Amino acid sequence: MRTKRLIIAVLVGALCLVIGVASVALANRSTEGAGEVPALRWGRQMGKRMAACMPGRLSRALGAGFVRRPGEDVRGLEPSQERLEMAIERVTENIERLTERLETFQSKLPEYEARIAEIEDETLREFAQRRLDILRQQYELGEDRLAIMRQRLGLLQDQLDYAKSR
Repeated sequence: MRTKRLIIAVLVGALCLVIGVASVALANRSTEGAGEVPALRWGRQMGKRMAACMPGRLSRALGAGFVRRPGEDVRGLEPSQERLEMAIERVTENIERLTERLETFQSKLPEYEARIAEIEDETLREFAQRRLDILRQQYELGEDRLAIMRQRLGLLQDQLDYAKSR
């Protein structure tokens, strides 16, 4: 009985996969038109949705003409105001977290340097110094990330303003 259920589940999953691949193919090959068959319209819409959720290479291998990246919606659709507001909230929280981590590191940096100076073994002191240099580089890159995140926040806010004005 369990084996039959497993076989049925696998077959249903395979059928769904075949329908999904066909939908992606239909989405890329059918055109929108007044005389379009409803099944093709459904296939095109489902294909767009499925291709938007697939990883980039897989969607291209299945014939999708576009790839979804984080922060993007399906081609041809504008992001909704709710999604833009949620994205702005997430980016703002990420900026706050990164800023706190940068400030914490900057405040503890003299303490770290003092601890490293106290290490007696020269090799261990060198390892600790190298580790601190790596952390400095990481947090310098963090400042670059912070600037990029602020630019992204500005873009999202502009998109939201535009969406509200429409």
